[in-house]
Amino acid sequence: MASLDEKRNALIQEKEEKEANLSQLEENLAVNTKELNRLEAELLAFSDDPDQMIEQLRERFVAFLQEEADVSNQLTRIEK
Repeated sequence: MASLDEKRNALIQEKEEKEANLSQLEENLAVNTKELNRLEAELLAFSDDPDQMIEQLRERFVAFLQEEADVSNQLTRIEK
């Protein structure tokens, strides 16, 4: 009977270790998936089509100009 209890306890402990390991693997998978998505998006920015890349850079530039204008307007309102 003691042998069965020892075996049961060992299996319970093994199960807990595997569940903890699975949890860690799932966390790693989430981090790796996020990084993969970021890298894929970055890779798309370096497409082989120069016209597409120029257009993307133009869009980013316009967005930065708009952001700068918004910040400048906020600063002007704060100073008044």
